[in-house]
Amino acid sequence: MNTTRSSSDRPAYTVLPAKSPVHPPVELSVILLNRSSWIFRPEVLDQLLSLGFADILSVETLPVKFDAEALADVHPQLRFLLLTEPLTPGEQLNLAAAEVWGDKFLVLWDDQRLADTFSLAKAGAFLSATELCLCPELRGSDGVPLPTRAVPAREGGRFRLLSLPAETGTEGTLFPYDYTGIYDRRKFLQSGGFDSKLSNHHWQKVDWGTRVRLWGERICCAPFRIEYRAELPVENVSYEDSYRWFYLKNLALRFNGESGELSWFRFPSFLLHSAWVPWKAFRVFREVHQWVFEHKFRFKMDSRGLVELWGEEE
Repeated sequence: MNTTRSSSDRPAYTVLPAKSPVHPPVELSVILLNRSSWIFRPEVLDQLLSLGFADILSVETLPVKFDAEALADVHPQLRFLLLTEPLTPGEQLNLAAAEVWGDKFLVLWDDQRLADTFSLAKAGAFLSATELCLCPELRGSDGVPLPTRAVPAREGGRFRLLSLPAETGTEGTLFPYDYTGIYDRRKFLQSGGFDSKLSNHHWQKVDWGTRVRLWGERICCAPFRIEYRAELPVENVSYEDSYRWFYLKNLALRFNGESGELSWFRFPSFLLHSAWVPWKAFRVFREVHQWVFEHKFRFKMDSRGLVELWGEEE
């Protein structure tokens, strides 16, 4: 078995077969995330192969219930990233993004399918876009468009997200709904990827989308469509621990005239509203404070109004 092992400071995984030092030039790779227990997997793989994708990386958690090595031998454009433990989708993408070959990569779930109108030739028309992420129009299994465009707002002094229909063009969205979209690989890796400390999938996406927006990147809607084969997964959008991490890394920031900062003067208020014991609140605040200090000059000055819009909520 030809495998590649991850470095010791990252979750353990194996790529089958190992990444070859020589591979064909690839403009658009595919990262296939899985949650249907192989129900829809053969269909989505058949579609991706028939469309001519030259690099498909399917993320699986061990033990797998099929012969991945034999399948990869039959389809040399297909590889498998095998995880030794369950990870959040964001953590899976972080690992997979480092392994794909393309300058851009499409994130797709195994219970989704690309619309019949999709082709690599048509996709080439917008792959030259400079945005960090291009998000598709998503439709349910009944064919009805979903309100997948997320727009930040304030409501009663608290951070809220408005869910609007996706619109192609210059209209932006805060984050890729269900992680689905076409990402610029270089920019994604430079962003640091999704935060593994946020176990809640919803706040993990919101955190990444807000952070890259504050760093001056754009996430936009693009003219391609993806459809679900099954019911939509239900997400937990409550204001729990992951939200508190997100709040400190994004909403609690202020600009000091040169860069973003998380002031220790905000700790008493955070402690009061976090519902955490003091030692935990202090540990988390200190960790985020150090992270912000290390990245402070990446926060764009023209984002000042964005932070102020979200206000002082805890």
